Amino acid sequence: MQLVDIEVAVINTFIHYDTNHLESLDSGAMYSYNYKDELIAELKRKIEKLKKDYPTGLYAKESLCMFCFPGANAFSFYAKSTDKYVMRYVIAEDEDMYRVQTCNNDPIPDGADNSPF
Repeated sequence: MQLVDIEVAVINTFIHYDTNHLESLDSGAMYSYNYKDELIAELKRKIEKLKKDYPTGLYAKESLCMFCFPGANAFSFYAKSTDKYVMRYVIAEDEDMYRVQTCNNDPIPDGADNSPF
């Protein structure tokens, strides 16, 4: 599996609120210390909360994580109805697993580029 395939699956999962996009992931690979089924279960819980908080959905933009995983691919998600920043996900390939996790750094206050610095 290529990293770009994982990126597309995760992005589509969040913008469509549908974990079926993750079915193509490799069952034997690790995703931030989780197996595929564990990752899907975790994202299902997150999606249920997002559906309540942002019922009109999300959209994604490429982003940067300049603290925890500089150089890794990151994607920021925004509420469709308000353009409000919701979260950033880092998706990268480490030596023995894929990193698929929330970037916990908050964007700069003015929101100019939604980077943590």
